[in-house]
Amino acid sequence: MAKSAGEARRAASLAVTLAIMTIFMGARRASAGDPVHVARPQPTKVTPASGPGAGKEVVGTIERWDDAAVHGTFGGSAIELRWDELAPNDAYRIRKRLIEAVDAPADRRGRFLELATYLWSIDGADRLAVRAADDAKRLGADAAALAEARTDAATVKSERAARLEAAARHALRTGSPEADPAVINAPATPWPVLTIEQQRECQAWLRKETGSRLASSGREVVPVESTQALVFSEIGVPDAALRATEIDDFVARSLPRLGLPKESVVWWGKLVVVILEDHDRFALYEASAFRHKVGTADVALTHFDGPRVFVTVLKQSDPVATRTETARAVARALLYRHRTSAHLPMWLHEGLTDWLVSVDPPTKSLDTPLRKPGLAFIRSDGALAGVVEANYTAGEPPFGDAADRPRVAAFALVSYLAEQHPKETIALIDALKLDPGDIAQWKLVFERVFARSLEQMLITIRAYYQMND
Repeated sequence: MAKSAGEARRAASLAVTLAIMTIFMGARRASAGDPVHVARPQPTKVTPASGPGAGKEVVGTIERWDDAAVHGTFGGSAIELRWDELAPNDAYRIRKRLIEAVDAPADRRGRFLELATYLWSIDGADRLAVRAADDAKRLGADAAALAEARTDAATVKSERAARLEAAARHALRTGSPEADPAVINAPATPWPVLTIEQQRECQAWLRKETGSRLASSGREVVPVESTQALVFSEIGVPDAALRATEIDDFVARSLPRLGLPKESVVWWGKLVVVILEDHDRFALYEASAFRHKVGTADVALTHFDGPRVFVTVLKQSDPVATRTETARAVARALLYRHRTSAHLPMWLHEGLTDWLVSVDPPTKSLDTPLRKPGLAFIRSDGALAGVVEANYTAGEPPFGDAADRPRVAAFALVSYLAEQHPKETIALIDALKLDPGDIAQWKLVFERVFARSLEQMLITIRAYYQMND
């Protein structure tokens, strides 16, 4: 029997917890002894540098410790403070005091070697590591033992980095998929042209892969294939057929606006679209299929995997809203697959996404919530230069926390360019897709295409919108 969404989320949470425990506890090396129970609880005052209590002073007593953490009573509760959570100075200060309370000199020597190993494995803690090594030497540690400690430190550091990297790969990503560095920094490499047979092979792979992803999240879904898309809908085959028709129509009308024939098929195989019936299913599928944690405002997401593009949509109670958000996700996919893998500047990518949807008859209602506030932003002397120079940040939505106002400003800017200078706008998209460059470079491309600088164009747009809607 398939797991429920709640069971799957609890299992995922447990897996993440275990991964985190592995990161912090895995660096422990064989020591001179097991955890040390102190004869009398040791009063301690410290401010963790990382972890859940970072920046907050804790006062309490240490009752036992080992080379991974101290254990005791802090703030009236029995808790653990990992050495990793403490600043190196605090770790050395507290651990040295605890080591010096150990009875046998040989045990103290081994503990100081452990401390030196730990500190040598941390960037910027060499000075403290040498002090711990000197403590060990005073207790009889020879050159071979100190050399071994340094060698062990390099191993510990390498293993820690590998665990952190592995945990990062398995952790759920947040923010916009467009902010993935692999997407932002993709080279201007033209997408390969596939033969009919290759396209069929790609389509078969996509059908099997997406079916497996849905099955792993607890559902078997029959797909519907159209000219442009392969649509899987948990609501049923009739819904999938409707979405497929809507997507084909939207793509056919959008392609000429990007300078391509309306009958073009730009995908690697097909565009894959999955419609989920409720938020729990949406979140579960995103986590299991794409290792992505959905935000509270996410209702449609576009994922990029090399030449492949996948769209995930949460069905809304309002059919128009579902169609609109699906179209926005498809527009992102179109821009990604347009000519090359290069990514457009954020203002242009985000603005074009909304503009393509807002001018399409079935989703034209998107114009209403965007155009009026966009004009207000420009007419109130909003910082347009900041909007066009902004870039994606991993883990954040486009334009960061202020996503609403810059979004409407980018929409207004692109609306002016696409409606007043359509040929030049298509030429700009093509030029940037062939050679995106940095901000300074694409500004030169903009100037070449429009025969005026970006700064001059922003002045023109602001003046235009003072008089026109």
